[in-house]
Amino acid sequence: MMDVSSTRTASSLTCAPPTAPKPAVPARYLSENERTTIADEHPASSSIR
Repeated sequence: MMDVSSTRTASSLTCAPPTAPKPAVPARYLSENERTTIADEHPASSSIR
């Protein structure tokens, strides 16, 4: 049988703080895929313009 004095109570438990959702990236900035494409094509001197 478990000793009642050794059990944890709700007040003794700690939880991780809630994480805030990442803010949305404004449309004026390039996406990660677009930046990767530009970086990959840069040595080949190609342009997406």
